[in-house]
Amino acid sequence: MQTLQSPFICLISILLLLLTCANVVRCGAPPPPKPPQNHPRDLSALLSFKSHITSDPQNILTNTWTTNTSFCTWTGISCSRRRPRVTALELVGLSLTGTIASDIGNLSFLSILDLDSNKFSGPSPGPIPSSLSNSSQLYIIALDGNMFTGSVPPSIGDLSYLEKLGLLANRLATHCSIRGRFSMALFSNLSNLISLDMSGNELTCSVPTELKNLKGLQMLFLGGNRLEGSIPEEWFQSMINLGTLDLSQNLLSGPISNYLGNLTGLQEISLAGNAFSSTIPTSIWGLEGLISLDFSHNFLEGYLPKEVSNLKVLETMDLSSNLLSGFLPSTLGDLQMLANLSLSNNSFSGPIPQSFAHSINLNLLDLSPNSLFGEIPKSLADLRCLSFLNLSFNSLEGEAPNGGVFANLTMQSLMGNTALCGAIKLGLPTCKISDPKTSSKVRKMLLRYVFPSLILCVAVFVGIVLYLLLSSKIKKSGVSNSVTWDPSLLHQRFLSQLELTRATNNFDEANLLGVGSFGSVYIGQLEDGTITAVKVLNFGSSERASKKFEAECEVMRNVRHRNLVKIINCCSSENFKALVLQYKPNKSLDKWLHSSEEHSLAILERVSIMSDVASALEYLHHGCSRPVVHSDVKPSNILLDEDMVAHLGDFGIAKLLVGDYKSATPTSTLGTIGLVAPGACAIT
Repeated sequence: MQTLQSPFICLISILLLLLTCANVVRCGAPPPPKPPQNHPRDLSALLSFKSHITSDPQNILTNTWTTNTSFCTWTGISCSRRRPRVTALELVGLSLTGTIASDIGNLSFLSILDLDSNKFSGPSPGPIPSSLSNSSQLYIIALDGNMFTGSVPPSIGDLSYLEKLGLLANRLATHCSIRGRFSMALFSNLSNLISLDMSGNELTCSVPTELKNLKGLQMLFLGGNRLEGSIPEEWFQSMINLGTLDLSQNLLSGPISNYLGNLTGLQEISLAGNAFSSTIPTSIWGLEGLISLDFSHNFLEGYLPKEVSNLKVLETMDLSSNLLSGFLPSTLGDLQMLANLSLSNNSFSGPIPQSFAHSINLNLLDLSPNSLFGEIPKSLADLRCLSFLNLSFNSLEGEAPNGGVFANLTMQSLMGNTALCGAIKLGLPTCKISDPKTSSKVRKMLLRYVFPSLILCVAVFVGIVLYLLLSSKIKKSGVSNSVTWDPSLLHQRFLSQLELTRATNNFDEANLLGVGSFGSVYIGQLEDGTITAVKVLNFGSSERASKKFEAECEVMRNVRHRNLVKIINCCSSENFKALVLQYKPNKSLDKWLHSSEEHSLAILERVSIMSDVASALEYLHHGCSRPVVHSDVKPSNILLDEDMVAHLGDFGIAKLLVGDYKSATPTSTLGTIGLVAPGACAIT
């Protein structure tokens, strides 16, 4: 019994072993591969696109675009989620060479086509396939930086969902890529277009008026072409959503329309490198959202108004290489967001505004070359962000500041300012600064010789006074009745209020020299370059102010003397009266005597000034056919020129005497209270 059971058990064991091995073999075998679920129409279009690539330096398409994988995994391909249809083709910066296959239009779900920075080209006149219009879902076409030639197919205008069209030329090319005049009709249906970039091409037409239909356009780049004429005014009425406008490096000319201010949403505007020849439109200063303004390399004239301070968020302003003039407004310092300011190659004059001390974000400041004068504000050295400064070829003077940006300047940044002194590394002569030892020696010498010098000066002064008294007596006995008068003034054209407004930069506070009881005095520059002092009557000061002006005109018309302030011109209208006088750079004697600044007058200078004033008074009293009583001789009315020669001015309350004036009775107090001369009230 046992003998029969053993073979049976062995047989059963063998069968079980065979079944187990079969199951193992069946479980370990991989399932057969499933073919990729590629849409045949999209696959065919992509393979056709690949076949037109003649050079793939990085083997991107060669290695990843294979038919045994889903094209949704290919480099640069994006697909929709619910079904494997191509929605985006993005191959940027791969240096691909070839043409764009017309079959790309079969990608009917394509919404983004981005082939920027490659070397695609195509036959003229149709390098860009017109079949792209079949991809009606396209809203971005970016073909910047390629080598296309010819024109844009009109069928692009059928892409009603298109928001961005970029055709910027390949900057690595030696010539502009897209040539020829394209039809503006293709833009008529692109109502959703937000950005249009066709800069860096060779568009030779006039500025296309048809763009006015793109009412939703926010960014327009047409720079680096050959566009001619002026900016169509229709743009300013319909393209109100425009935020960026670039028409730089073209052949545009004529005036810049003041309607530009209608584009209230503008944040960036560049008209650089054209031939515009007007003043800067005043409406520009009302664009409060402006961040970048570039009008450089044109022929713009006029001055920079104080309203520039309205551009509170302005970061970059480039007005270089124009014909602008006048003084720089102090309101430039109100632009606290300003980082880059270039006003080079103009004819600006006057001092550098001290208000730049408030420009805490200023990184670049270029004021070369102009006609600026005065000292360099020391506050520029305290601007921590300032890394580039160019003040070369002006007429600046005094000591160049130390520290800050000046610590890293080269001589090229300050060259051409012959009156500057400072660090040797900047190519400047050393400033004359006395050391403590030298100062001590000087003080000892002054103490040792001061008394003999004073005695000598007093003797000289007494001699001068005696000489003037003798001369006065001689002239009294034989005074001439002729009036010193310049006949040329009879034919001189009076200046207009507009000319004086321009000369003083719209009467900017930065140009204010002083304020009196009846008006204000401003420094100004006439159109011929003459630096003057403009005395403006304040009409709010009543009829008395007007009489003061008439009195001063009457006196100045009849007197001429080397020690009297010379009148250059005048302006008189119903609501505006002003005198244009010689500008005296050393200002008034009052500032030298009482100012907190470090002014000092040597004893001989004081004697010379007294002699000059005495000479002027002697002439007024005895040298004119009609004697003149100044009535208000005081230090603030004595002005000093560059040679420290004194000149008597402000004849607003002077009196012309006729006949027996000694018997005249007074009608009002003459002069400044506290300084009025004894007996002055006896003359009217």
